[in-house]
Amino acid sequence: MRKEIARLGLNIETRDAQHDPQHRAALEAGGGQIKVPCLKIRQDDGSERWLYESDDIKAWLRERFEPGFESQA
Repeated sequence: MRKEIARLGLNIETRDAQHDPQHRAALEAGGGQIKVPCLKIRQDDGSERWLYESDDIKAWLRERFEPGFESQA
C-alpha cells in the first residue's frame, strides 16, 4: 500500500498502531477493529469510512487519485 501511495504522489499520514497505544486505541474506537493496513477516509459530509483490506484500499486510491483510471466494478 505504501508503494501505491508513493506512486500516486499522495501525502497521506501514516500511524503505527502496533507500537503506539494512542493510535491503536484510535483505530479500535474509530473503525471497530485493530487491523492493519487501514485507511480512514473523511467523507465530504464529515462522516468517516474505514477500509481494511489492501486491495480495497489500493482500488479506492486509484479510483480517487489516478488520472484516467476507470473502476472494473
